[in-house]
This record gives sequence, C-alpha cells and structure tokens, in this order.
Amino acid sequence: MRPRSALPYLCALLAMLGAGAAGAQDGGYQPPMFSYGEGRIGLYEAVRLTLAHDPNLLLQKEDVRFQQGLLEEISGTFDWVLGADASYDFREQEVRNSVVDREQQERDELSAQNLFVCGQVPVLDDKIANLLDALGGQPIVPEDFSENTDGFFQSQLRFFDEKLRLATSQAEREAILNSREVLLNRELAIARQDRDDAASFCEDSTEQLANLGSIPEFEEFATGRVSLRLSKLFRTGVFFAPFIEASYDHTQFKGKKNGFFEDRLDEDGNPIFTEFGTKLQRFVDFGGKNVEDLYKAEVGFDVNVPLLRGRGVDSTGAPEKSASVDVEASVLALRHGASVSAFNTAVAYWQLLAAQERVAVLERSVALETQLVELTDQLIAGDVLPKVERARALAGQANAQAQLEGARRDQVSARLALASAMGVAVESEANAPLAEGPFPPAPTVEAVRALDATRLAADALTLRADRESARRLVESGLILAEAARLDQRDRFDLALSMSAGALGEGSFSEAVDRWTGPAGAIALTYEKEIGNRTFRGRYDQNASLVRQRDISAGDLERNIRIGVVEALRTLEEAVARLAQAEAAAGYFQESIDAEIEKLRVGASTLIDAVVTEQQRTGADLSLVAARQQVAVLLAQLRFETGTLVEATPDGGTTLPIERLTTLPSAPAVGGGGLP
Repeated sequence: MRPRSALPYLCALLAMLGAGAAGAQDGGYQPPMFSYGEGRIGLYEAVRLTLAHDPNLLLQKEDVRFQQGLLEEISGTFDWVLGADASYDFREQEVRNSVVDREQQERDELSAQNLFVCGQVPVLDDKIANLLDALGGQPIVPEDFSENTDGFFQSQLRFFDEKLRLATSQAEREAILNSREVLLNRELAIARQDRDDAASFCEDSTEQLANLGSIPEFEEFATGRVSLRLSKLFRTGVFFAPFIEASYDHTQFKGKKNGFFEDRLDEDGNPIFTEFGTKLQRFVDFGGKNVEDLYKAEVGFDVNVPLLRGRGVDSTGAPEKSASVDVEASVLALRHGASVSAFNTAVAYWQLLAAQERVAVLERSVALETQLVELTDQLIAGDVLPKVERARALAGQANAQAQLEGARRDQVSARLALASAMGVAVESEANAPLAEGPFPPAPTVEAVRALDATRLAADALTLRADRESARRLVESGLILAEAARLDQRDRFDLALSMSAGALGEGSFSEAVDRWTGPAGAIALTYEKEIGNRTFRGRYDQNASLVRQRDISAGDLERNIRIGVVEALRTLEEAVARLAQAEAAAGYFQESIDAEIEKLRVGASTLIDAVVTEQQRTGADLSLVAARQQVAVLLAQLRFETGTLVEATPDGGTTLPIERLTTLPSAPAVGGGGLP
C-alpha cells in the first residue's frame, strides 16, 4: 500500500542528499570543487557526492518545494481570514439657500415676536398702575384701559359708573362699589399675569435671539465606521462569515451646537410643574440642527451555501486534493531522480575505470613494443634478422603509442564526465577524479538465467518511483477533471444572514443598551451560462490532460517491461562474453610470451610476434570492455527493476552500495516482489 503522506519521503531523501545542497539555497548555487586525497575515489563515495551535489537532483528538490508551496497557497484558501476596517469621513459644504431662508424666517419671526412682546411690558405696567390708582380711589377714566383691555371689562366699568350715578341710597352705592372693586382686582391679577408672561417671553426671546446668532453659512458632516469580520470558505463550498460593526454619524451647522431642554424655575429656584405633574421645561436653542449624533452597532453572520455548482469537497476542495497528490508525485520523482543520478554516476564511473584500464593495457603494449624494438636491434646486430625488420618493429611501437595517446585522451574525457555526473567542479584535469576500482565480480550465467524476466518486470511496475509518480499525476488529473465535470452545473446559491442591532443617540453606551433582533435575510441566486462553453471547455481540457498522462504512464510501463527484459538478456550475453574474453586474454598472454621466446632464438618471425602482441592487446581491451559492460548492466538491471534505491518502512529511501554491483534477488515462488 502506498503511503499517502509526502513528508516522510521528503525528509529521508533530503537527509540522504546531505549538506552539499545547502549551497543551492541562501548564497546562490555554487558547485563544490572536487578535492579528494590523491584524486582516486570509490564508487560509493562518488554516488554519495552525486546525491549531495547533482544539479538535476537539486532542481527536483526545488520542484518539491515549489509543489509544497503551491499546496500551501491553495490550502490557504480554506484558512480563517480576519478582516478589520476602520474609516472616518468628514465633509464641509455651503448651506442650501432653502435652509438659509428657513433660518432667516425663524429669526425674523422670533425678532418680531420679541419686539411686540417686549413693547407690551410698559403698556401693561401702565395698566397695572391705573388699576392700582383706581383701587386707591382715583377717578377712573375708561379710556385709560382701552389698550390691552378687552371690551367686556370696559363695558363693565361703564355699567358700574352708570349705576353709581343713578344710585339712590348709600346701601345701593356701597354694593355697586364692592362689585366694581372685585372687577378691578380681577383685572389687576390678569394684568399682572400678562405682564409676567410678557416679561418672561421677552427675556426668553431676547436670550434665544442671542443664542441663535448669525445665520449659518456652512454645514459639516462626519461619519466613522469600524468593522471586524472573520470569514472562512469550507472545503464543502460553504462560506461562513461572522462580523461585528459599529458606526457613527454626525451633522451640524459650522460654529453652531445643538440645543437642550432645561427646567423652568420659580422665583425661589424650584422647578415649576404642570397641572399633570410633569416639570415645565423650555428648549434652549443655539442655532444648530438639533440632530443628535447617531451610534449604531451590529453583530451577526453571513452564510452562502452552493446548491449546485461549487457544492461538495469534490468541487471546491479539488484543487487542494490535486495539489497534495502533485506533491507526492514530485517526491516520487525526486526519489526516482536519485536512482537516475546514481545510475548515471555508476555508468560514468565504470567508463572511467575502463578508460584507466585501457590506458594500463596500452602502456603495457607500448612497453612490449619497445621491448620488441630492442630485441629486433639485438637480432639485427647478430645478423639473425635483416635491417628491414627494424622498420616493422618501429611501426608496431608507433601504432601502440598512438593508441595509448588516444586512450589517455579518452581517460581525460571520462574523468571530466564523472565530475559532471557527480555535480562537482574541477579547475583542471589535474584535480579531476580517478576511479579506485575494481570492476565488480561478474555473476554466473546460471544466476542470470535463474531470474524470471516476466516476474522482474511485474515487480518493477510496483517498485519504480517514476511509474508511481506518473500514476499519481493521472490521479491528480482525474481529481481536477471530476471537479470540472461537476462545475458544468448551473450556479444556484442560498445566502443567509442573521444579525442583531443596536441604535442610540449621544454615545455608544446608550446604543449597546438597546439591542434589537434577531433580524434575518434569505436570498437565492441562480445563474445559467447559455451554451456553457467555458465550463465544458475546461472539462475537455482536464479530460484531455488525464488522457495524456494516462498514455504517458502506460507508455512508461511498456518501456519499463521492455527495459527489464532487454537489460536481463543483454546481461546474460555480456556475462558469457566476459567469460570468453577472460579465456582469450589468458591464451593470448601465453602466446605472446612464447612468441617472444621463439623470436629470441630465431624460431619465429618479427611479424608473428607483432601480430600476436596486437592480438593480445586487443584481447585485453575486449576484456576491459566486457567487464565494463557487465558492471554497467548490473547497475542498469537494478535501475530498470526499481531496486537501485530502496524505500524504507517509514517512507524514506536508502541506497545500499551493493545494489550497484549485484543482481536483484530472484523472487520466491508466490512471493511478493523483489527485496
């Protein structure tokens, strides 16, 4: 069963890559300079340095980080989001003409009333004085009461005066005078009350005119708002957002302020009560708009539930699921990359070792050709061989020297190729690596034939990380294709909103003491794209991508099977050729030794010795090539069967060095795969 978490893969593999990858991070990529003792390096150490410094592996590692970052970004879509908003707006503008006219009219009316009422105070004072005089016995002139006196009082005075004139007795006269005094006292009380009311209104209106001041020319508006909102999109497609908001509204004429009510007081400073038991109040107006500042608060939440398009984890959560699978695929690709890099380094290592051994073979050939030249000179001096044979010996020596120089050039190229495969830098040929060797022992033909190619190929499909990575990409594409299929549905959303509000004037404390609610709203939104080409096209793209990935994965599986069969059969042939090459090299060594001895005693010709030496050199070179081929094919068979890099139980990876030089174990009958 494959592990679902990519993290163990990544941790173990990056630990294997080692500290050498650090150079590709903070300080920019700087390949390390190769410096390794005398320059000779073993296969295991070469592979270790490769896994630490190979740029291809470093690039794949960064691709894993990129995929993880992409997954993190997509997963962030489902994080809680805290939003805060605060704003303040202030505006000032000229007062409209209609407002100016209204304010002017108010002042004009109040001024006219003030002028009239204040003018009534002295008139009422005169009336009170006349009434007091009349009560004191002064003669009454009705015309003195004509102003601010109703006609009934004047007619009453005339009536009593006429009665007094016609009275015939003292008793009748006294009765008339008593009634007349009652009338005067009643009128005096009314006059005094009217005078107090007029004086009070005069004082109030004068104060009010002073408080109103000039007509306002400008008005100002101020609004403030603070909101705090949490929002979250769930993987089911549901959107939930609780919130709290507070706002403030203010409007006023510039330079003015709102009025207020105050209690009316009597002469002793005590509140005056109405006949209903309430305090008598008056409004003190300062010319403002008399509109209290408004404070609002609201707490609630909004919910949006998709009923068709965007509903469910398979739709909304698909990008995250797909990105998670892509991370696993990239980690598997990194693991396969480690196998590729190790294999490439092994191939380069055996190529270098073969080049070194070819140089050694050709150096021995040059030494032997030099020995033949010397022997030829001795035989010519002893008249055993003609002088013309020296040219033949020199030609053989020159040919061997030319082959040696070519081999040395090939060795330089092989040293640089190994450094390139390892991901290290070299300053010159002098500090390029040399292979320590030796070639691995070859397996027997019987051991190779014991391996079942069909079973190896079947197990390789399970063990190869690149095949598993390809199948993960198919899985990732299927997730997106299914989401695209579901998104072809129409949009049909249900929106819900619930809240409680508070409203108050003067301060927030007054507002929050007056909560109302809950209030709610529900809305349905329907949207249909005519033709629906956008979503159909998106689905076709994803379906095509899945098909492409599936074809690529199937083709990879086909090539894996072919590669296993080919590597196994080629290895079998290479092992057989190696045995033949080893036998041939041994025979030719005996032959060249015999030919040289025969040449010394004159029983053989120089041409026979030269030809035999060249055949011996060719056999040695064939032996080196056969050993190189077997070593490469052993690593290739491990690579093709997916047994080069081993997955550990915790999801990590290891690379046992023997995996590069041994056969994969034959699976037991009915067994469960390769070790």
